[in-house]
Amino acid sequence: MAELGTRSASLQRFGEHAGHIYAVAWNSTGSLVASGGADKQVKIYSFAEATSTPGGNTIPTHRLGQVGSIGAHKGTVECIAWDPSDPAKVCSVSTGLVHIADVTKLKKKTGSLSHKVTTGLYCCAYAPAGGGLAVSGRETQTDDSVMVFVVEPRRLTPVMKKPKRFPNRQINTIKWAPDGAHILVASTGVVDVLSAADLSVVHSFRAHGSNIYAIDFSPDGSALALGSADSLVSVWSADDLSCLGSLSSDPTTVRSVSWDAGGRYLAWACERNKVDIGEAGQQRGFFCVDTDATVNAVAWHPTQHILAAACDRAAQTHTLSFGGMNGAGNGGIASVTSSASDEA
Repeated sequence: MAELGTRSASLQRFGEHAGHIYAVAWNSTGSLVASGGADKQVKIYSFAEATSTPGGNTIPTHRLGQVGSIGAHKGTVECIAWDPSDPAKVCSVSTGLVHIADVTKLKKKTGSLSHKVTTGLYCCAYAPAGGGLAVSGRETQTDDSVMVFVVEPRRLTPVMKKPKRFPNRQINTIKWAPDGAHILVASTGVVDVLSAADLSVVHSFRAHGSNIYAIDFSPDGSALALGSADSLVSVWSADDLSCLGSLSSDPTTVRSVSWDAGGRYLAWACERNKVDIGEAGQQRGFFCVDTDATVNAVAWHPTQHILAAACDRAAQTHTLSFGGMNGAGNGGIASVTSSASDEA
């Protein structure tokens, strides 16, 4: 395997959180990006193309601005997901709460829905067409069982009478498959494929030797990538679930994986001061983009080579950044930071 090279990037930091940032996600059009974390806040930023003229030369750039924030949560925001059918609707989960907000109505404090539960929640995933929302969390605060349930997003009402329970299991992440008929649940090295109709397990396969923390499907739905505590990013055929290869850099836990819009590049965060980027299907020739902070989560823009990265800076500052990668098309890599003097 070729050594990991370093490519330059135009890094632009914007926004702050007063605590660790654990989630970052784009809406379906790429016009908005959201981040959330330990300060119990979800922050929404707008993103638009622009131009600048240094020295009279016009060059493409990007304009970022904060739209608002969501303060409905009483605990750490663990996961964020945008409704694929409505680019203004964003879901976030924390201990005891599923919250959906319409970002066009943040100032009016209307257009939001909340569903309270008596347990900790840490994963949420929309169906491809936005008709369903899968959520997972611990059964109670004291036992080792976890559950997965599906709600109707317009009302946040349960679709099924009972959630799917996994006794003595640790579910780290969930993802709705592009076919809309299945939900993938990742735990300690194993991926369970659930029927979206009744949450029954239709297939299970062992993919890694330790906890799997990240799942992402390629844009065409033909492959999925998994990130694990064994430091590997593995790529699998969505058709027959055969392994197509794996990528790795540092021997550290992979917390987040994101596939670019063209289905060529994978980016992942492994709790280091950099973002690793690899070419799917290749075990060589991948590279990293250095940052000045530990990266916890990454998300590619839905149409451009722009990457959002959630970073912890200097042990007490946490940032969200965007930036442009030279060598991978037009665009960049971005990061968001947080100054955590009052971190929860």
